[in-house]
Amino acid sequence: MSETGSSTPKPKPRGDLTQTQMMIEISTAVLEEMEKKKNKGSKVATPDPFEGDRKDTKRFLMEVEIYLRMHPTKYDNDEKKCLFLLSYLRGKGTESWKKGQSAKIFEPKSGVTPLTFQGLKDEFKKHYLPADIQAEAQIRIEEAKMTDRADNYVNDFRVMADESGYDDQALIHIFRKGLPNSLSVKILNQPQGRPADLEGWYEAAIRYDEQYKYYEAVQKPKRFRIVDDKKKKVSINRMTNQLSEEERKKYMADGRCFRCAKQGHMSRDCPTKQSGEVREEKKKLSAREAYAKIRAIVRDQDTEKQTEILDIMEAEGF
Repeated sequence: MSETGSSTPKPKPRGDLTQTQMMIEISTAVLEEMEKKKNKGSKVATPDPFEGDRKDTKRFLMEVEIYLRMHPTKYDNDEKKCLFLLSYLRGKGTESWKKGQSAKIFEPKSGVTPLTFQGLKDEFKKHYLPADIQAEAQIRIEEAKMTDRADNYVNDFRVMADESGYDDQALIHIFRKGLPNSLSVKILNQPQGRPADLEGWYEAAIRYDEQYKYYEAVQKPKRFRIVDDKKKKVSINRMTNQLSEEERKKYMADGRCFRCAKQGHMSRDCPTKQSGEVREEKKKLSAREAYAKIRAIVRDQDTEKQTEILDIMEAEGF
């Protein structure tokens, strides 16, 4: 059949779409993608569980609020928000209160207004916030001490400082009191002078603490080497003093050193003597030199010892 007489309809090329149709397709794709992202929600850490410690109350509520605001479509009503907060209450300190509030959701009483998220937060604050936040913060901040890292101490101190109501001068005094004495002195005697404000004290404490910890990490291997050398010396001295008479005879027969148990030298020539460090090995003696040395050693002994040594040498096949 000729080309003009073909009855098979050809597919319409993509390029023949009208401008309106193309705009509709693009808009639909964009809206679908936006919906996916909306449903997925932004990545944000879940709150750390609350276990009843009053000093964590404000921190916990703030973390819950942040998480819920970052997932508005997932938690879109009061019941979901309330259950989310209640699900992060742990431990005996929260068990009774959690049961009571959960019952308001699962077993609502007739004629009682349903629990709202704002109502739950108000009840939570009433139950777990200290009666006098400022007084509580003042007690805690004056007892605060730096126990491990300066940055941890600074982070905790900042929170208590905000709640204490103290001015900067009082806070500087309290902050300095909580530092180890060596670190406090270091900051007071720094070349540029003592810090002018609280932020300056925070920065200096962290900086000098990090310098000290770096120095400690670098020095640690050297200290271990010194300890190892000391142990080596102690073990050598112990061996010298603790050899039994039988062992001493055996060492003599084997030509071993009384200090390090190695062959080839006497204890008075031991490389580990004095410093405890191995000196360069002396060159080996010739047979005649070795014989002369042994003879000299034997002659230094009394007659009874000489006989004993010769008997041992003979028994060992010398």
